[in-house]
Amino acid sequence: CCRTGGSQVARRRLEEWRLLVGAAQRAGTCRRCGARRSTTLVFCVGCVQVLCPQCAGLQPHPLCELQRCVRCMADGLPVHLMREVMAALDKRTRKSTRDNHARHLHAYRAWALGCVEGSCLPARPVEVLLYVMYCLEHREPVLDATTVQLHVTALSAWHQQAHEAAGEGSGIANPSKDPAVRRILKVALDYYKKPSKAMRPFTLEEWMGVLRRGFPSTRSGRHRLLGVTLCATGPFRPGAVTRMKVHYTVGAGGRVFYGPKSDIWVVRDDPAWPDPYMMIRLTGEMDKNVTANRTRDVPIPARCMGTRPVRMLENYLRHEAPPTGGYLMVAPLGHEGFRAGRYSNLGKAVTSAYKRAWPGRNATGVAGATPRKSMAQWLWRAGRSKREIVDIAGWAQRDRDAADIYFKTQCDVQLHIKEALLHHLRYGRKD
Repeated sequence: CCRTGGSQVARRRLEEWRLLVGAAQRAGTCRRCGARRSTTLVFCVGCVQVLCPQCAGLQPHPLCELQRCVRCMADGLPVHLMREVMAALDKRTRKSTRDNHARHLHAYRAWALGCVEGSCLPARPVEVLLYVMYCLEHREPVLDATTVQLHVTALSAWHQQAHEAAGEGSGIANPSKDPAVRRILKVALDYYKKPSKAMRPFTLEEWMGVLRRGFPSTRSGRHRLLGVTLCATGPFRPGAVTRMKVHYTVGAGGRVFYGPKSDIWVVRDDPAWPDPYMMIRLTGEMDKNVTANRTRDVPIPARCMGTRPVRMLENYLRHEAPPTGGYLMVAPLGHEGFRAGRYSNLGKAVTSAYKRAWPGRNATGVAGATPRKSMAQWLWRAGRSKREIVDIAGWAQRDRDAADIYFKTQCDVQLHIKEALLHHLRYGRKD
């Protein structure tokens, strides 16, 4: 009897929170400023009123409707200082992660329309269990077990924010921590995991064929060749290459001079390295493993894996002349112009280059991640250590030892490794 009464109380409290979430979803105006907002409104559990994200001191599209506004968070202390604190805490989650969470929550809400009356959040564990099975068995198309885990992670993030806003004793429990939900996710991985669709690396033969026959002698061909070469020799994700901006001028004799704001430039007269080499500076907007307040410099030698990246870059700047201050990889248009906006088809360029170079071969697994994965595989095949590969590719190390912070693979060593890589793959390592 006591257990039944307790469950009824918890159910009533859950319904009360759902009513507040529904009020925030239905409200059209902010109670503080009175303005209509196109962004999601939130319910402040401290002020007990619906607010727009701006008045609440939040990002324009908050994940959870249950929040505590900046005034309530400050609790009598200076509000402007609390705004700085909240803005700093928001940096902990990348924009891409927030966008993914929002998309997965939208999918959950769309499913819940046919199962749950009113608002579906906060969710009960049994509802999450039903949603997981729907995604695995009945959705068209069904989702992979790993993708379903991402959906549950989004639900977990929503409930975590709601619990932090409502406080202890609020009755908001995170359903992803329920034992049954955890078991069903393990079952999903064991019995519903689809075959891997991970991109595969190029073999050395395939890579050389792509360089020689994969790109036509046109503006678009030279543009794609440069992008694919940067992805492989960096190595970089396609998104990083397409976000690189270049500031430059072409001087007398065709020499290229780079501005201080350029993400890509050529280093000359370095006493530690005899030849000019390319340097690319990655920011947090370009690479997820680089935090917003830091950068990572990536050197590329003048000769690397059968290409001449420095010559390729500067010939492209001299003859094709992409707009200075804009994206290096902006797509060419016609014989002289360029398209507006950032180039987004580099992954397709890799696949089409492979099909052009190797007609009749199976191109399954060849896509935008292939060049980056190829460099890692080539380095491993050439006998390079895991630490060298991690430093060159820029992967995050979550299990670093204390000694790892005292040394790294320096620029001239990375240049030597990349420059000698093709020789090592062909004839064996002879350092």
